[in-house]
Amino acid sequence: DIYSSDIVYGSEKITIDDFLIINNGQELFVDGTISTERADSLIVDLKNLDLELFSAITLKKGFSTHGSINGSAQLRSVLKDPLIIADMLMDSVGINGIAAAPLHFTSNWDFGSERAQMALENLRTGERVLKGYFRPSTGAFYADTINLRNIPILLAEPFLSGMVSDTEGTVDVVANAYRRESGNPMLNGNIYLSGFKTGVDFTNVSYSLPETVLEVNNNVVSLPSVRITDQEGNSGEL
Repeated sequence: DIYSSDIVYGSEKITIDDFLIINNGQELFVDGTISTERADSLIVDLKNLDLELFSAITLKKGFSTHGSINGSAQLRSVLKDPLIIADMLMDSVGINGIAAAPLHFTSNWDFGSERAQMALENLRTGERVLKGYFRPSTGAFYADTINLRNIPILLAEPFLSGMVSDTEGTVDVVANAYRRESGNPMLNGNIYLSGFKTGVDFTNVSYSLPETVLEVNNNVVSLPSVRITDQEGNSGEL
């Protein structure tokens, strides 16, 4: 069911008045104004929104998604340097059949510093997955906490299709990232590989690594001396 009292299109703004879609327990409510003005805001409320709605986009990249999103967001100056104030709960989320912990995302606007403060929390462990800020007017950001745990390396296979297969193992990332007003994003920290094993399609040989720590310094990854072993037990130093 779709309900809306009024949607007005203009050359500089779009006004949406109480737009509501209800379908099988899912609800999407939108109300407000889309423009370049900071005073104009758009309210978006979500109830049990199924992530499979986005599969048409994600499947093209090799990913299927499931789960639901609940919460609300306020977007200001949507068409120019948009800012977002949000409180979202992502539950039963999974990618390619791999389940993720329930996540809580919040974003608050600091009017004094003109930047959004953002946080992502793992509700299963209570750990902070991401914490930082973003300044829309310049594109600058700083994430002083990036804390990813037990991420299956298998999720990277769609990017390496035709090169590797049957990938196993997990990766932990403990890092920070930043981008100044100009320049590229920079990552610093450690990447921990555990139980890594993959098959190289070209050679039809499977290789494995012991537990390994990669150091990242301004996007440059340093691999320590490590012994790689193939499926027949042959090994060599990298």
